[in-house]
Amino acid sequence: RADAWLTQFLHSLNPAKPMTPASPATPAGKTKLHGSRLLLNRHLNPQSQHKETRQFALDLAESGLSYEAGDALGVRPRNCPELVDELLDLLRLGANTPVNIDTFGDMPPQQALTQHFEIARPSSDTLGFIAERSTNPGLKQLLEPERKAELQDWLWGRQLADILQAYPIECSADDLLGTLKRLQPRLYSIASSAKACPHEVHLTVAAVRYGKRKGVSSTFLADRAGDGEVPVFVQPSKHFRTPADGTLPMIMIGPGTGVAPFRAFLQERRALGHAGRNWLFFGEQHAASDFYYQDELQGMQRDGLLTHLSLAFSRDQAQK
Repeated sequence: RADAWLTQFLHSLNPAKPMTPASPATPAGKTKLHGSRLLLNRHLNPQSQHKETRQFALDLAESGLSYEAGDALGVRPRNCPELVDELLDLLRLGANTPVNIDTFGDMPPQQALTQHFEIARPSSDTLGFIAERSTNPGLKQLLEPERKAELQDWLWGRQLADILQAYPIECSADDLLGTLKRLQPRLYSIASSAKACPHEVHLTVAAVRYGKRKGVSSTFLADRAGDGEVPVFVQPSKHFRTPADGTLPMIMIGPGTGVAPFRAFLQERRALGHAGRNWLFFGEQHAASDFYYQDELQGMQRDGLLTHLSLAFSRDQAQK
């Protein structure tokens, strides 16, 4: 029965209009940001020893923003305050000595590093700058073209502060900031339908943590967003939608946090009363800890909205 449905579905596809993921974010200067607030910060897999996945809900009431199932939400994060302080200490920079930032004017280095610059992943310009200033020749040697693979291995898991610990330098704040890339918004697939959640937008995000280092945006949402505004914008994905014909079947493949847009699609079809069959493939590491939205998805299966739910958990047997 499932194979027959799959064959029918594939024949119904229009190859001229493939489904595509969200396109790159609009440049920050051209994007209207809304200062949202966090309504929900729910740990989806607290029993997991290896992953931390969270559901966030953000307030869109009176924002003027609207979205469709399939769109992405852009989040402009702020850097970790502890990481900013660590950089200022490593470089022996005064936290209050003003620096001038294009379009933003004068501000303390602490504010500039927190709000405007990428300080987690070092750029090639920053690596070259550190290599030229450091009395340790090791980094300059690693930057030689024939050692590209070795450099990538060494950089794995290291942030800018780790580079400066290994290769100390002295410089002014303006010199350092001149090598850094601007902090860019992060895009997340929206995990809700506006027809089901008219004043909220939901996300499903894996919080990145390794040792004392953290992912920039994921841990901004997980650890600090509840303390103030979260600047957001909607990134439309015009070719990633539920079928306009509500009778057509829909197959969704969303392992891990990739389930997010398909949660939105299922909410959308329920809200519209669409009768087309729905088949979701979902997988993660362990069923006991990593079956995100288990009650919700199994409830959709029981009431007939989700016709098929195919599951695969990679670590629940001896062989991955």
